[in-house]
Amino acid sequence: MLEFFRALPMFSDVPGSALETLCRLSQIRHYKKNDVLVEQETDTSTVFFVKSGLIKLVHIDEEGRECIHRMVGEGFVLPGTSLFYHDPLPEFVYSVTDTTILEVSQTEFERWIEPYSTALIQLAGEMNRRLYHMYEWSHQLAVSDAEQRVHYFLEQLVSNFGRMESDGVHINLPVTQTEIAQMVGVRRESLNRILKELQRKKVLHLRHQAWVVSLDWQTQIC
Repeated sequence: MLEFFRALPMFSDVPGSALETLCRLSQIRHYKKNDVLVEQETDTSTVFFVKSGLIKLVHIDEEGRECIHRMVGEGFVLPGTSLFYHDPLPEFVYSVTDTTILEVSQTEFERWIEPYSTALIQLAGEMNRRLYHMYEWSHQLAVSDAEQRVHYFLEQLVSNFGRMESDGVHINLPVTQTEIAQMVGVRRESLNRILKELQRKKVLHLRHQAWVVSLDWQTQIC
């Protein structure tokens, strides 16, 4: 647990003794695939650190339609935007895979982090990046066609989940095409057609559950 907290950029200037205190305040929880961590519009009194695995943030509208906002993995902190304000979380949070979470009482975490201005600034920066991501994603959904949305989504996968190897960028993301279509706001048939075209251009290769994206994929799709 201590090594996990030490590796988080936001805690880079926090003394080791303080991180040991954070460890004592934290509990390890294990979630199975598709477990619910947080329900939409509920007050959460817990801060979650994703130690391993993958979670998705989902909004369900009044008609029961599901919109997947983000999929995130190791190192993600939740909730972020409601820290110090304790607003209800506007999304469901599900585990996409078996996931290990470090949980801390939100009140205790706020009290713990308050003396460390650098960590607070880092945390604020992370919140700004999330808001920027939400703006960019909303912009793409508003102005882009289906192909452009898929290309943008692929760019985000490479950036956030890609592992560079000699034959390309490997992405292990255990989600279905239906879930991806929901995220990018296109029909499943359209997504399937675009992915096949990327495979034809040798931009994308599907190997079991992994995607392999060519190293110069952005040049190839231009």
